Amino acid sequence: MAAPTSQAQPADPGSPEDGKAPGPPASETDAGPGEAAARQEVKISVEDGGYFSGTVYFAAAGQNHGGFVFNGTTHDTTDNDQEVYLEVAVEGYSPNEFRNPVDKNKNWNKVVWDPQAIRTEHAEMRICNSDLAWDTCSEWRAFNR
Repeated sequence: MAAPTSQAQPADPGSPEDGKAPGPPASETDAGPGEAAARQEVKISVEDGGYFSGTVYFAAAGQNHGGFVFNGTTHDTTDNDQEVYLEVAVEGYSPNEFRNPVDKNKNWNKVVWDPQAIRTEHAEMRICNSDLAWDTCSEWRAFNR
């Protein structure tokens, strides 16, 4: 039996193009349970390969599946005929992979969520550089609502 997987998709139709929910971050509005969590600027790097830079946040319950939203760019910093990719895991599920074209940068606006929950409480993200023998990955970066 295969391990369960989380769900991923582009941000919901009707959401702002920049992926940001309307209104101030939750930390400025004294958000309660189920409301959106504050956005965080992040940069995650992998040695000899690339980095992800952008924003991440947890959507409010009822918006974007209450999931973990990331909006930014993966940068491939080496011209080595290999690809850079993101891995994003939520609530203990197997990670989703988001792959760049070989030796190119890619913009992302994605949502990853737990299909069994009204809102996602925990997510982890890392960036990897694919290689013929094995992949080199950054440490997992953990995020909590």
